[in-house]
Amino acid sequence: MMNKFVRSGVILLAVLALAACSRNEYSMKGPVPPAPKNAKPAQRIEKQPGTGMNAMPAPPSNGQQDQGQGQSQAASTAPKDAVVKGTVKLPPALAADFKPGETLFVVARTPAGEAAPVAAKKIVVNVFPVEFQLGQEDSMMGSALPANMQILVKLDKDGNLATNDPGDMTGGPVDATLGGSVVITLRKGDK
Repeated sequence: MMNKFVRSGVILLAVLALAACSRNEYSMKGPVPPAPKNAKPAQRIEKQPGTGMNAMPAPPSNGQQDQGQGQSQAASTAPKDAVVKGTVKLPPALAADFKPGETLFVVARTPAGEAAPVAAKKIVVNVFPVEFQLGQEDSMMGSALPANMQILVKLDKDGNLATNDPGDMTGGPVDATLGGSVVITLRKGDK
């Protein structure tokens, strides 16, 4: 008897759910509404890196800083098209330790040396010296890079920045400014 009540209750809930769903269906009846009088043609919007729902807000444009940001006026942002260029060199003494196809990570951080990078680039290296360029497209937040930064590089054997293999080589940090260029020489390990 109890089983009949349970089955009846389940059937009743299913009927009510279907009835509720049918109330949410809408159909248009009657004539088609007229087009807007001031209609504009559709525009194609292309998603750029660092845009959309996950984009971070741009820094204040009036020269003031948000509370909680540790950036100084020297680290203010520069124009969006500004870049820093660089060259990474491999000393002849370490040439035997390099194999084509290794990964070079180029990382920029604020001059204060904060752990979080402001920009990064990954390059597969076949020959040295390696030339690179960091700009807004390499920004971690999709915004213009700070005017002053430090650049570090790591030549990684396994292509994983998080691991430290004995054969990995590093370089930097070197101070850099947007519009300028730097030269970084690799050294063995973290020496």
